[in-house]
Amino acid sequence: MNDSTEWVTLDDTAFTNTTPGSNRDVTINTTPICPNMTNKEFRRQAMQARDIGVELIKRRIEGLARWDMKEQDRVTTFFASADVHTKRVLSEGLPRLLAAMQQLEPEKDCAMGQ
Repeated sequence: MNDSTEWVTLDDTAFTNTTPGSNRDVTINTTPICPNMTNKEFRRQAMQARDIGVELIKRRIEGLARWDMKEQDRVTTFFASADVHTKRVLSEGLPRLLAAMQQLEPEKDCAMGQ
């Protein structure tokens, strides 16, 4: 993309060529993700929700490490059991969920738009 006469920047991540006869009719979807806010605001709110989720997952991991009566009651409320199997599933799954949540960024999803 060094030849500026051949390539045209459409946005920060997309380019198209200007070769005669090639398909140059490019349409960029500028429809907001959410009709009630700009895409920038949507991304900001999504990242705030992600951050809250990360903190809640960390609390649950800490609770599982304590495994006191309060935590066992909480697990029973949501999973109808606080047995060894349920604790193991949560102990293995929550750290994976935490890692996935921490990797979420607006830039990793092209549908997040502008």
